[in-house]
Amino acid sequence: MSAFPEGAEPGYTGGWEQPDCSACHFAGPPQSERSGIELAGLAQQLVPGKTYQLELIVLDPEQQVGGFQLAIRNAGTGASSGEFEPQSGQQQLEADGITYLSHSEPAEASADGEEQRTRWYIHWKAGADQAVEISVAAVAADADASPLGDNVYTLSRKITAD
Repeated sequence: MSAFPEGAEPGYTGGWEQPDCSACHFAGPPQSERSGIELAGLAQQLVPGKTYQLELIVLDPEQQVGGFQLAIRNAGTGASSGEFEPQSGQQQLEADGITYLSHSEPAEASADGEEQRTRWYIHWKAGADQAVEISVAAVAADADASPLGDNVYTLSRKITAD
């Protein structure tokens, strides 16, 4: 995570034609069948005004630490949607009118069986938008103080309101 251990500049979610973390992190080890991003805690349909606790998990067999950047935007206009409540180790960033949530320090990976995983809990209050798109990019890093040897994962999900 040495490329941006405190979090990247805003605009690296991989969504809405933005770059992702592979702009600075690359050349990671081969990914396993279970490598990737999981995002839990969202219903199939959003309830405007409801606060959701999302669980972001990055799975990678070789990771030692991880980081992420996430944006939730109106699926039609691309404007930011809802409000983040940053938790410990997280920060809210803004650029060009878009709000992002990012790690503010790398999260340590923990073993879960044969898999290494990093985990963040994200608190987000849904706005009044009828449909949103969640874009997240995450790094599974080897903690060697270089951007080499890191894997990057992205996820994009659209959700509609009740």
